[in-house]
Amino acid sequence: MVVKKGKSHVGPYFSNHQQAYNRRCPAWYDPGTIDGVRQLEEAASAIADELHKNLVDPVRARVCFQKYRLTRQAGWKQIELMIYGVDYPARQQLFPVTMAVLNGIAGVSTAYFSVLSAHTVVPAHVGDTDGYFRVHLGLEVPAGLPACGLEVAGEARAWQQGRCIAFNDAYYHTAWNNSDEQRIVLIVDILRPEFHDQKLWVDAGVRATLYWSRLYGWLFPVVELLPRVVTRLIRPSFHWVAYGWHAVLKYHWRRFH
Repeated sequence: MVVKKGKSHVGPYFSNHQQAYNRRCPAWYDPGTIDGVRQLEEAASAIADELHKNLVDPVRARVCFQKYRLTRQAGWKQIELMIYGVDYPARQQLFPVTMAVLNGIAGVSTAYFSVLSAHTVVPAHVGDTDGYFRVHLGLEVPAGLPACGLEVAGEARAWQQGRCIAFNDAYYHTAWNNSDEQRIVLIVDILRPEFHDQKLWVDAGVRATLYWSRLYGWLFPVVELLPRVVTRLIRPSFHWVAYGWHAVLKYHWRRFH
């Protein structure tokens, strides 16, 4: 797929719980067409070495994993460097090589190491937008298909050491590692070129969906009793609040630093 730069007349898709993804973008992308993939692959060995040095140091490893995790699933851990535009400075300081690479790529919104233990399966799930290319850089790949892989929209592919694969997070996807060793990839969300001038808006939209998801999980019996026209306004309202809050934080950061 060749991606042309420029403004899009169609905004990014955001999940709203009450609608299915309309498949307007493909499930898999050709990583060779995505700006930033080459830099990631060229730095793969250096990134893997930096990660290993942090993991074998007990103090540094504690900083990497001592946090609120994206998921609480046993056997699946993350080291978050940035999540939807929010930085984690304590962990970023442990990864100067990785951060230098990421800072040289336009449109990076999320970056974290995903550690999948041996004989672990990540249940099928969907992401919150199609506004990013979700890129996986293979750092420790213990096996290929069928023992270890990623399935998106019913199509399975394998990671490769030092290489990237890219897909659309809005489709159902699952990952598994049935080998006897751990699998580690660096996950990077790179904004699609047509949305580079909307970075704050797209990042805020994903956070709004996460807030709405948690609220729905706590109050779903009440939410389901509300008229559909009311519930459809909740996520957009969160979106504007998240956008305004993040814009204020970015303004103050630029002003005082």
